[in-house]
Amino acid sequence: MRRAPAPALRALRATAATAARPAALRACTHSYSARRPHPPIRAATIDADGALAVQFDVAEGEEGCARWWPAWVDDNAQAAFHPSTRQRTRPVHATRRPLLLEAAEADADGACVRVRVCPQGDDAGEASTPPHTHTALLPAAFLWANRPAAAAAANAADPPHQPWAVADLPGLAPPAFPLAGVLADDALLLSLLTALTRLGVARLTDCGSEPEVVARVLARIGFARHTNYGTTFDVRVEPDAVNQAYTDIALPLHTDLPFYREPPGVQLLHCICQDAGGGGESLLVDGLSVACAIREESPELYHVLTTTPVRFEDGKGRMYAYTYDRCTIEEAQTPQGLQPRRVFFNNGVRGSTPFTADRASLDRLYAALRMFDDVANRPALCWQRRLLSGDALMFDNTRVLHGRTAIAAARGARWLRGGYVDWDEVRSKATFLALKAGGAA
Repeated sequence: MRRAPAPALRALRATAATAARPAALRACTHSYSARRPHPPIRAATIDADGALAVQFDVAEGEEGCARWWPAWVDDNAQAAFHPSTRQRTRPVHATRRPLLLEAAEADADGACVRVRVCPQGDDAGEASTPPHTHTALLPAAFLWANRPAAAAAANAADPPHQPWAVADLPGLAPPAFPLAGVLADDALLLSLLTALTRLGVARLTDCGSEPEVVARVLARIGFARHTNYGTTFDVRVEPDAVNQAYTDIALPLHTDLPFYREPPGVQLLHCICQDAGGGGESLLVDGLSVACAIREESPELYHVLTTTPVRFEDGKGRMYAYTYDRCTIEEAQTPQGLQPRRVFFNNGVRGSTPFTADRASLDRLYAALRMFDDVANRPALCWQRRLLSGDALMFDNTRVLHGRTAIAAARGARWLRGGYVDWDEVRSKATFLALKAGGAA
């Protein structure tokens, strides 16, 4: 490592001796002594590449070294943030000049690092913020939370999707989590959200028959998604039903509300009661497995499903008129190339607007939609079970298709309450819990 010039170190120490610690740093220091969310800094220096190198005081076997480049150090100094909102106040154009880190030193208690930053080049004297040689203050808690290993931990809260058929599910069923544990135990909630992200589906058990369970679970994750069906909705047989789910006929496999520009991300369905009469079995199918099967068996029809939009609409004549055009299969770029990421399939709300005047193209679209429906209804892909009172299902509404067999019991014998939460809420909670578990939150 490069030895810092003596004048630069003397300047740092003079700054440390005369400058009071900001309130944010004092709070970080206090929280460390009370809760130990991060280790103190053992040493800080400028390495041979000109980067800030920090050694944290960690237990043997833990990774305690991290480094940051000059532009990041200057951009993330505490002076760049508002003291109460913690939002950036320094304009981004202030980062355009080249920088040299002259020296770095940790405070005696390891609670922060002070770095001597020197702008270089012709614009070093411009009226940017700050335009001159200055000291950047970086709290240990902030550096620990923003080290590369912490970023990897945050990414672990959003694991890759794992397409499944029924035979791939442990115990031939989605993973189950007890409601009481999910509401009280952060580690169990993180396990649930991780399984939900990876497989697109999870079960909640021992939920009882209290109608407010859905609202409690959604609030535990984040903010519930309000839709044209409300913040929560009741699925039971109704006269003059406004949705096929509220009838006693079979409900074909589908994803909910594809007529929204951004449909709800996750759906929760809680079975409050279901009498012993026949029918009303819940169906779940992984749309990614459907998409992968079509891609393998008929690349031409897969291309149609990924490139030809279908119109979805709802509510005409009922005070609102939702409509949106989207492809049945949505792809995303991954390290393995383009892969199916989301599916949108709901024959009940598929509109009538033709997307091509060409007969051959229209015929291909209908053939592709028929193939999607046929593959989705293959028994090997469809998990089927009659929910009992106290059972609940959570699933990715932009991936997992759901449906129901016809209800043979009398009206009112089956009551499910549902609700939605967006994926932004799920990822936020999972990331926070992962960082908290690693001592960075």
